[in-house]
Amino acid sequence: ERVRVRLQGFVDGAIRGALAPLFAAMAAPDAALRGVLHRLGEGMGLVVGGEVVDSGLRGRLKALGVTAGRHVVFVSAVLKPGPNAMRALLWGVLHGVTPPVLPPPARVSLVVPPEWPAHFAGAMGWLDAGPVLVRVDIAEKMSGELAALARERPVPVPDGLAARLSMKAEFVAPVLRRLGFRLMPSAPLPAGQCGPPCPPVMAIQRRREMPAAAVVVPMAGNPFAALALLKEGYR
Repeated sequence: ERVRVRLQGFVDGAIRGALAPLFAAMAAPDAALRGVLHRLGEGMGLVVGGEVVDSGLRGRLKALGVTAGRHVVFVSAVLKPGPNAMRALLWGVLHGVTPPVLPPPARVSLVVPPEWPAHFAGAMGWLDAGPVLVRVDIAEKMSGELAALARERPVPVPDGLAARLSMKAEFVAPVLRRLGFRLMPSAPLPAGQCGPPCPPVMAIQRRREMPAAAVVVPMAGNPFAALALLKEGYR
């Protein structure tokens, strides 16, 4: 029994040490944040779906180190290499598999590795952006910048997005659509005029236009599992 208690203390200490920012956020006394912080705990610091957070709470979450973005709510500190390795290990223990090797920290996008189990990418902080996965912090940062540009009216698609996301140029359009932007073809030049073609234009998609995100069903036995099934039944 002494050995078991000692080992349990070691494991608890290792987890709490690696995921200290998450535990600190979960201990916040703010009653209005209790629901989303509970879900962050279940997701080891990440919840897919920015709509789970009321806009009035985003500033209070930010003070706790929690980013409530357009697509994902996450504790940015636990997505760093050390904490993310612990998250991968815990995910593997939960699902009874050996977790795959995580990509290098400098990677901002990648094609889904064939050896990755289903749902592993999302749990490890990669957003399904159509042809590729994009790291959630990069996806949220870029989405915010592009939304600010297109808030008032449609604007030309900025140059250099492919290089910024380290992806092929042909992936930019489907990735932008997945991130919530509507692309419009460039208008042809009037007859008799010469010059380069107008660049393609993008606008923010309205909520009803946005493509459906991957459905994330909470783990069985948690307070949100039954609600998730009911929600699916009404779709």
